[in-house]
Amino acid sequence: MSTEDHHQPPAEPRPDDPAGSRPRHDPDSVLPSGKGPLLGPGNLTSPQAAALRTEPAAPLPDAAEATSDAGEPIAPPHVARFQFLFGVLIAVGAAAVVLFVASLLHGDGSGSTTTAAGDGWAAWAPTSKSSNSVPQQIAAHVAPRYRLDQGQQAVLVDGGPLTVASLPLTVAVKAPAAQGGGISLLENKKSVLYRFCGLGDKCGLIGKRSIERHLLLRREALELALYSFHYTDADQVVVFMPPPAGSKTGQSGNALFFQRGTLARQLHQPLDSTLTDEVPRPSAIDRSADRLIVETQTRPAYFNFTLQQANQDNRAYLVLAPLTAAQLTAPAPKPTPATGKPA
Repeated sequence: MSTEDHHQPPAEPRPDDPAGSRPRHDPDSVLPSGKGPLLGPGNLTSPQAAALRTEPAAPLPDAAEATSDAGEPIAPPHVARFQFLFGVLIAVGAAAVVLFVASLLHGDGSGSTTTAAGDGWAAWAPTSKSSNSVPQQIAAHVAPRYRLDQGQQAVLVDGGPLTVASLPLTVAVKAPAAQGGGISLLENKKSVLYRFCGLGDKCGLIGKRSIERHLLLRREALELALYSFHYTDADQVVVFMPPPAGSKTGQSGNALFFQRGTLARQLHQPLDSTLTDEVPRPSAIDRSADRLIVETQTRPAYFNFTLQQANQDNRAYLVLAPLTAAQLTAPAPKPTPATGKPA
């Protein structure tokens, strides 16, 4: 049998990809043609291809502008939780404001406010903002702090408007003779007056007179002025010192006169930066850390004063004449041999 005659029987037809490994479509049909972008609309065969070829793509919506299929706004994720937390923060803030305002109005119930309730300038502040009551509150706070070596209060202090016998006073400042001796009227000024009253006859001081005690009273006057300028709108503060021994009329004496501008630096810093919180006794005032500032601020403010009635019945003048350096630094008078009391 020749090879041409010997032939094998025809092969049985094979099943169509029994293992599922052959793709159902022609692999060559999915390859790009080499023209145009891979993901451009020209390669899309879906029904939307024509629209994408002719219309620009719409921008993605913001989260705030997104809507559901039903046309309702779509809330961003966790929005309910953020709204709740935001509401809690608002409530806490409102409660804090209410408590702060209440503390300003009511203080601590002791007739004074603390630093937290005030503005931080001092540890104490008047509870009332009435221009008539604040000076008296300041006097009631400051006076008990100043005591003599034996422990008794140095002077009683009364605070109020600049009036005498219900007559408003106009300050008239006399210049030294070396400067011409002219008189300056300080009219239309808001003023506060403090009166020092000792425990002796006609508010005079008792006990031994001394430079140290005098310096202590000048320190007290400075503290009253600082409080007054900070907590009132006063332009000037006058402090009447206790009347000198033998004074009968009360129409003259010594006074300290402070103007707001001269204490501007001290008013822009906390009070304890000017005066120590602990008030020294007379025997220790020479060693006090604030002695220099007391001397510097009170020496130029110390005057002799006289009260003079004006031609009009509803007005009077407080005439201030500066002391000489010799008067201010004169040593304390010695007791007289007859009475043992200061002259």
